[in-house]
Amino acid sequence: MVVPMTPQNGFACYATDPTASQFAVQAFASGLISTVAHSPKIAIREWKGDVSLVPGTLKEVKLTLLVKSSSLEVLDELDELREADRRKSITS
Repeated sequence: MVVPMTPQNGFACYATDPTASQFAVQAFASGLISTVAHSPKIAIREWKGDVSLVPGTLKEVKLTLLVKSSSLEVLDELDELREADRRKSITS
């Protein structure tokens, strides 16, 4: 969720509302390692950000995110990862 902020120098500015949003990323392995690696989902628990842009266009869009690294949490269960690795090794 984004909340409008005071316009600055002709830019529309918005701030994220982390209490009303969820933020997660997924890392993907590629190349040779992809046959044995998994693609973990990572929750980002503490973060904030803002967006600025020229209204009516997508010119000069600026997205700034600040993530507290100690708030990162792997969402995949270890047992699920082991089972997925087992399935991959059987099919390979």
